Amino acid sequence: YNSSGFALFCKKLDERSELRNERWIDPKLSSLLGNVPCHEDFFRYVQWHNLAFSVTRDMSIPTHVIHYQDYRDNFEETLQQLLSFLHLPRNGRVEQFHHGKEYLDHYTLEQRAAVQAFIKEYATTVTWNHVKDYDFGL
Repeated sequence: YNSSGFALFCKKLDERSELRNERWIDPKLSSLLGNVPCHEDFFRYVQWHNLAFSVTRDMSIPTHVIHYQDYRDNFEETLQQLLSFLHLPRNGRVEQFHHGKEYLDHYTLEQRAAVQAFIKEYATTVTWNHVKDYDFGL
């Protein structure tokens, strides 16, 4: 597993994908997706977040959002906040968090810009506000 293998994997997936040709995909979105590697996965990622935020809001379900950098930059505080939200005691041994799994080398600068442009366009305001600070390496 390496960046060139990942690029080939995405290329094969994108060649078989019919998503950009679906009648409910407007031309602008189709164009944005055309530059995004593994575009169906990014489409699902954004759609999942859009729907999760919408459903939890509409159903008044309490949520606690944790971002990757929360674990990376302040693991102990993040863990305590999560346990508090879940009303759980700290119990037993906590596995060490291994940060650094960001895989920026798997995407070219142009691909990262395309991913960011797609997410910004397709994400709801709530979703975008939660992901906009991720490091796209731009």
